[in-house]
Amino acid sequence: MTRARTLGLAAVLMALALAAPAARAQQARFQGKVTDTSGQPVAGATIHLEPAEGTGNKTEATTRKKGDFILGLVRPGNYKVTIDAPGGQVITAIKAVSRETGPDARNKEPDWTVDQKVGPGAPVALEFKDGHEITAEFVVGSPQAAAAAPPQGGDPLAAVVQKVQGGDCAGALPDIEAARTASPENARAHYLAAFCLERTGDHEKALAAIDQTLQVQPEFAGGSLLRGRVLRAMNRTEEAEAAFKKEIETTQHDSVRNDAWGALAVLYKDAGRTDDAIAAFEKIVELQPQKGEAYTELSALYGKKGDRAKQAEALERAKQAGASVDPAAMLNVGIGHMNSGKYPEAVEVFRRIIDSPDVPAADLATAWGLLGRCQLNANEMDEGMASLQKAIELDPSGSMAEENKQILAALQEQGKPKTAAPKKK
Repeated sequence: MTRARTLGLAAVLMALALAAPAARAQQARFQGKVTDTSGQPVAGATIHLEPAEGTGNKTEATTRKKGDFILGLVRPGNYKVTIDAPGGQVITAIKAVSRETGPDARNKEPDWTVDQKVGPGAPVALEFKDGHEITAEFVVGSPQAAAAAPPQGGDPLAAVVQKVQGGDCAGALPDIEAARTASPENARAHYLAAFCLERTGDHEKALAAIDQTLQVQPEFAGGSLLRGRVLRAMNRTEEAEAAFKKEIETTQHDSVRNDAWGALAVLYKDAGRTDDAIAAFEKIVELQPQKGEAYTELSALYGKKGDRAKQAEALERAKQAGASVDPAAMLNVGIGHMNSGKYPEAVEVFRRIIDSPDVPAADLATAWGLLGRCQLNANEMDEGMASLQKAIELDPSGSMAEENKQILAALQEQGKPKTAAPKKK
């Protein structure tokens, strides 16, 4: 690596650093966390941000392992927020606050706050202002948590449903049991009881309650799906499979059918039934082409079978559909190409990860490190060393950091000019 090229790269980086403040104008920041109704973080949920009045840009982010997400560079304007969460869960509640940020912020008090329940499937309206940061806590739950039909005016279960949607199953159960006693033919009351009992871990009573639901109303939307989930928690896998299939065959609700396919696919995957799991996830992407996690699962399953072509194809299909894909899945595909000696294909995958928004720093560092190895293999020494350095900067204590440092040190030592031996007098 010549010094001239090193100085050129440094100059470019300096120019970008100097230009960064100018790019700061007209933007806001959005971050937060997504949990389910029991308070557990939800990973793999996609937060969609869509302009409400034609201003700003449509964008999205995916929650990480702890349920957190970050969306930067949001143009000011009014937006609608929706969430696609695993299992078909939707927003049921939100707490959010907007504050002016930065050292020059004039007002340290919140610009606005929101604390409200949300109707299943309804979007949330938020206003983004320049120089402000919105921090939000979303709660997601099953759209069937409130039963198949929304509560009507004067419905004695309306207050109970609000508690369930807010995650207070324990507090709702006494009222639900009273409603079941007063109206034994109320399938919805039995369903709510089963839903809450399943959430609180009382699977035997949950099964009895959902069986009562289906006895009163055999095709109750989501009834067989919930029954399958309860049975699966009780390790009654064959019965759970049958229940999920029954929901798929009988329900008239697309969202419930999609949930049942998802539950069936996960059951097959966890049972090691790879071919059945692939067939189920293929059905999911047929029904929901933008469901990114389904492509991720397909890619992993094809990789497990050793079918590298279909493993890569699954991610390409996700790209074509505009679906958000887990970077870890793409890393596995790239590594598979490397192991097969297909370095150009590996480079393309790693660059896709690097160019993707909201990639966790550890995954981004891994992509840079693996890209560097591919570049070195192609004798692109300057580019490879720069990529390894970038990996180290992004994750200095990561799993590959020490090896990256050793490779760099060895290459830099090789590049030093040799000192001529002193002539003998």
